[in-house]
Amino acid sequence: MMSGKHLHVICMAHVLNLIVQDNLKEIDVSITRVRNIVRYVRSSSARTLKFKQYCAHVKVEYTKILCLDVPTRWNSTYLMLDTAQNFKKAFDKFHLFDNGFSAYQCSHHCEDGSSAGPLEYGDWVNVRNMIEFLARFHDLTKKVSGSRYITCNSHFKDVSELYCHLKMCLISEDEHLRNMAERMQEKFKKYWGEPEKMNKIIFISFVLDPRNKFENVSLELEELFGEEKGKKINAEVYAYMNSLFEEYLKKYSTRFCPQSPSSSTSSNNASNTSSGSVITASLIRMKLHL
Repeated sequence: MMSGKHLHVICMAHVLNLIVQDNLKEIDVSITRVRNIVRYVRSSSARTLKFKQYCAHVKVEYTKILCLDVPTRWNSTYLMLDTAQNFKKAFDKFHLFDNGFSAYQCSHHCEDGSSAGPLEYGDWVNVRNMIEFLARFHDLTKKVSGSRYITCNSHFKDVSELYCHLKMCLISEDEHLRNMAERMQEKFKKYWGEPEKMNKIIFISFVLDPRNKFENVSLELEELFGEEKGKKINAEVYAYMNSLFEEYLKKYSTRFCPQSPSSSTSSNNASNTSSGSVITASLIRMKLHL
């Protein structure tokens, strides 16, 4: 249909991965330190047992098991940080009574070759801010990666909400978050900043969702790309949607014409079918104009 012009759509989960991965370097030292203490506790069953005892002593439930991340997969890093921050008090206790804890941390290095050093209070602040920031990306990645439900109708809405999230982070009091949001917005614009290059089906599937219609897509387009460009793209989407409907009508309307041996019956049926198609098309066009 439409000569196959709009078959290609950029994978949203892949773009999200590209947007987030490079920006974790902003707090690389803090992440490395958390990774080291998690690895240290998990490296032997004796340490794990001792850690559980410290959790009980500081009244922290060991409901979530400490997980080690895969550094090349940001979502696993997010899960590691999210789990580890729940056990801050237990890690502090471990640091006081385990002589090898600090030595182990100092023996490991960051990506730039510098010593990671022991975990500090500021690292937990960075971790909590990072978790809060990445939660939106993590939830969105899970949502768009679903294989048992339709996601195309929410694609454009998700892009719009992500843009608003980055916009809010640009005015954050946290310098790390501002720097990350700024770099992420540049990558965002690379993939979704030029609506002329975006697949029009993204907008059309959003319009076809009964909860949205054309009014909502107009507002979202103007919010993302400005009033002038937003109205222009909105007009293009509307024109393309009409073209798509005409193409669909040409391809499928004749398939429902009943066949009969009698020429007169065939003529009457064809006439009725033709009339029905015109009425159906008119009704749909009227709904599109509303």
